Amino acid sequence: MSWSTAVSDAALALVALGGAGVLLRVGGRARTLGGMGFGLVGIAAALGTARYGFAPAVEPSHEAFSRVAGLVGVPLIGVGFLVSALRKEEWRRNVGFGCLIALPALAAGLGWLPTYRLAIGALGMVAVVAVSGLSFGKDRNASVAGILGALMTILAGLVIGTDGELLGFQRIDWFHYALATANAFLAVSLLRLGAR
Repeated sequence: MSWSTAVSDAALALVALGGAGVLLRVGGRARTLGGMGFGLVGIAAALGTARYGFAPAVEPSHEAFSRVAGLVGVPLIGVGFLVSALRKEEWRRNVGFGCLIALPALAAGLGWLPTYRLAIGALGMVAVVAVSGLSFGKDRNASVAGILGALMTILAGLVIGTDGELLGFQRIDWFHYALATANAFLAVSLLRLGAR
């Protein structure tokens, strides 16, 4: 058991599930897709809270949901941002959502899952930065929040990581807190940009 990791995972779970709840309640295509992504991240983090805090037996479920959050949840947030920038008729012609569901199975079959997880997460965050940049003239605050959220997500994965220690604290805890902050920025941004 690691109480510090349970607490950091709980912070991520609260932010991600809170963002999911707000986005799904407000509704709209972009917000719903993003809300589903935040929900998957939140469920994984809630299971992590249980695993590291009081129920180590949920480890297999936590690991499975963490994979799903990385393979589908984070990309869904990026797709939500993309949809916020597309008109309805453009989205109907877009097959990206179908590919999002099919590609993890293909990548797993070919043994490319770790590479796919990194690439699809990065593409999701690139989509957030692109849409936020294009929306800067319409809603500067939402755009800045989206860019900050994407950059913090990338920073958490590529710079902080989850193994070892950083400044006397477990890297996994820094990782969770960075993702919690990133998710807050992303949810606020999508809430505003998804209104279009």
